[in-house]
Amino acid sequence: MKEDFESALTAYRKALALNGRHYTAWYGIGHVYLKQEKYGLAEQHFRVALSLHPESSSLCYHLGCCLTLQGRKEEGLEILNDAVRLDPSNPIARFERAKILTGLNQLREAYEDLSILVDELPKESAVVFELGNVALQLGMREVALSCFSDAVDLDPKEKMYKTAIEELELRNEKESASASV
Repeated sequence: MKEDFESALTAYRKALALNGRHYTAWYGIGHVYLKQEKYGLAEQHFRVALSLHPESSSLCYHLGCCLTLQGRKEEGLEILNDAVRLDPSNPIARFERAKILTGLNQLREAYEDLSILVDELPKESAVVFELGNVALQLGMREVALSCFSDAVDLDPKEKMYKTAIEELELRNEKESASASV
């Protein structure tokens, strides 16, 4: 289904003409711009929406993602912190925050977020796999291998999960061989 951005923008603008404080219309326009990769315009609209509804974890999440897509990871992280603070049970905001923390090499914090998510969403293979990646970066190979195996069990068709296990086992074999020389 092809998206009709112009129709969506027209509808949201009509809503704003009727009520300039219609935060969902501001959000909607921002979302259209985000999909069009017009991040500056998306950010402006998300900020207006958030100023009208500052307790929205969802609006914080979208603004945080928009900032991150512009390469402003630290700013995005701050806003995602707000999203998680406003709604600690928002898994999407917590997962996105964990990915940013990982990218900023704040691995302990990312590991904590991902551990919470795995407890809350034990059947989400992508979350389990990401926890394994962070565990591996922290030197927790057994935890990583367990996470990768669990991810394969949850989604056996995803080749990336199997590849991670194979690479980790190969690395372990090489290190065992060089240690015994």
